[in-house]
Amino acid sequence: NALNEAFPDLKKIVVNDGILSLYTVTMGKPGAVVVAGTGSVGYAYTGKDYLRVGGWGYIAGDQGSAYWIGRRALEYAIKSEDRIVEYTLIKDLITNYKGMELKEYMNKLFYDFKVEEIAGLAKLVDIAYSSGDKIAGMILEEAAEELIALMNVLVNVVGENSRIGFLGGVMNSQAIVEMLKKRFPNALFFKGYENIIGGALYLLSKSRKVDENLRNKIIKSFNEFDLEKYL
Repeated sequence: NALNEAFPDLKKIVVNDGILSLYTVTMGKPGAVVVAGTGSVGYAYTGKDYLRVGGWGYIAGDQGSAYWIGRRALEYAIKSEDRIVEYTLIKDLITNYKGMELKEYMNKLFYDFKVEEIAGLAKLVDIAYSSGDKIAGMILEEAAEELIALMNVLVNVVGENSRIGFLGGVMNSQAIVEMLKKRFPNALFFKGYENIIGGALYLLSKSRKVDENLRNKIIKSFNEFDLEKYL
């Protein structure tokens, strides 16, 4: 209703952003995508029907997502602090990043919990992993396995030869990307913002032919655009 009031003369098409992510990968053809950003979800298109897997939210789902990785980082930081597990660099990275001791930070989260803040800790696991931290490596391997499990369900429906891909902020982790490539060597990988490209392609497909070359040109132009100048 708000959109209709603001733009009464424009035609509106409301589409789930997961479908747009799927379109970024498959270009409207049968295939599958696993999206791993703050949360995680998978979508597949058989050529006739859509299938969704995951996407249950942060309380009991979102496996392999940035939030999931960030929460695991906190869990092991606490265990390391209590000497239940070996020392992990993750603990020091969190305290330095937040500028407070771990106990103080956990108290802050208790009263001011934000999913996005926990998700923001995921990048610290990558930093620890690059320094050879064993626990960080274990967390990233578990995250990759969770995303592989989601994709396996979708691939069982659309077939191994369909177009498949992974999209989302978690794909900024080169370590996770390499782990995913071992299981799905032909998969495509896109950053989180590139589901916007799927939206553009979806709309363009209503009036013209779209293909991978057009998608790649749009992504290249988008990446070269200096957005910060306009913010």
